[in-house]
Amino acid sequence: MVRIFFSILLIIITSSCGSFLCDYTGTQEGGLRSKNKYKSYIKKRINPAIVGIDTNVIYKDIHHKYTEGNEKFGPETDSLSLNTDVYHKFHANGTYYTFIKKGQNRILNAGSFNPDIGIIGFVLNRKDKYHFMSYSTINCGSFSKQEFEVKGDTLIVKHGSNKGFRTWYYYVKHKVPKEWLDFKSDI
Repeated sequence: MVRIFFSILLIIITSSCGSFLCDYTGTQEGGLRSKNKYKSYIKKRINPAIVGIDTNVIYKDIHHKYTEGNEKFGPETDSLSLNTDVYHKFHANGTYYTFIKKGQNRILNAGSFNPDIGIIGFVLNRKDKYHFMSYSTINCGSFSKQEFEVKGDTLIVKHGSNKGFRTWYYYVKHKVPKEWLDFKSDI
């Protein structure tokens, strides 16, 4: 009986300790937020308009990529990527949200760009370079740094940290009704 009690107690303690290590929480609408790690980026945010990002539109992926390693540009061929639309909405305070629409749930409406359902990120100027710090639940919540550039109406996001082996993804301005973008950033 004592062994069973201690076994149950050990399971409860180890499972509760694991939850304290993770740094993410979900919003009521299903979005993802960091509990604490985002705080170091709040004061470093910049207005994305400084680098040519339009805060009055949505940027939508075009399902094309460039792979540095083999210097190849072309359409994505991964069926998972082709069945998913990714959108970015930028706010003047330096916060942006990523919205992922999968499968049959890819129809846009007035609530599609509510920050409560988005994944948070920040536009930063670090060491005289501009970066996105995008949030992920990987490793119990972390931010990854991504370089980017803006060319006309195209946003190019460079994934990966090793030059020569990065993959660049392309997003273009996608107009939606202005009232769909009236949501304020929640941070």
